[in-house]
Order: sequence, then structure tokens, then C-alpha cells
Amino acid sequence: MVQGIDQNTVAEALSLEPSAILEFYLIYYGWPADQGNFLAITPLKKEVANASIVWQSQSYISWPLETTGFGSKGDNSLPRPRIKLNNYELTVSKYLKTYNNLIGAKVIRKRTFAKFLDDTNFSGGKNPYYDLATNATLANSESHLPDQTFYVNRRVSETK
Repeated sequence: MVQGIDQNTVAEALSLEPSAILEFYLIYYGWPADQGNFLAITPLKKEVANASIVWQSQSYISWPLETTGFGSKGDNSLPRPRIKLNNYELTVSKYLKTYNNLIGAKVIRKRTFAKFLDDTNFSGGKNPYYDLATNATLANSESHLPDQTFYVNRRVSETK
């Protein structure tokens, strides 16, 4: 088995009908001087306005974003991902101005399957995916794909 991936994740990835893969991002905007402050965001939408989504006991703000370039290539070149964040109420602009355009910021991409999402995200406090044999929820913060860490090289553009 691949190091860092548990048996539940492998079984879900190889399943004929896997649940959706969900993405979460931690952006350490003051890295490396300030390692304690970060933005926790996800492109997932929550039905309730201003609600956050919880994964591994961390609340992630639902924030419109687009990502590209995370794929692996067979030519041994490193991925060069791009992240486009919605600049709602110029929030991103404020971070860019205060933290040197986020140059050097650490970005951690976390991924898991919907099946393993924390129970608190669902109405009734129970993940709708459950084991039929035991009727137990499948929520599991240890079941996830390996984290990917990247550092911001440059800011390409900024608009209102």
C-alpha cells in the first residue's frame, strides 16, 4: 500500500462508484515568519449562507476558487498549479497588500472522499454514507489522499 494512504481510502478509490473527491486548502500567508496564521478555504458550497465545512476538525470557509495544473506528468517535471481566488469585498487584495503579494506563502492541498467527511457537516449530524452491516457512519478524518504542499512563486494578476 502507498505510504500515507489508509485502506479505506484505497478501497474507495478503487470502488466502482466512489463518492466525490473534495478539496481543501490551507494558505499560510505569512510563511515562514508566521506559521500560526492561515486561511482555511474550500470551493465546496454549503447550503446555509456563511457556513463553514469541517474536515479533520478544521473549519474551512466556502470560498469560490479555481485551480489548474495539479496533475502529474510522465516526463518527471514538477506540477505548476495555479489558484484563482474570488476577490469578494477585496479580501484577497488586502492579503496581497499586507503580505508581499503572498510570495513565499505555503499552500497545502488536502483531498478526501465525501464518504469520509465529518458528521457535523450534514443535517441531523450524521454523514449519509454508512456501513450497512453495522449502521455506523463512515466519517473518518484519517482517510484521505496524501497532502500536497506548494509555495507561491508569484502573483499573476489582481482584479476587483
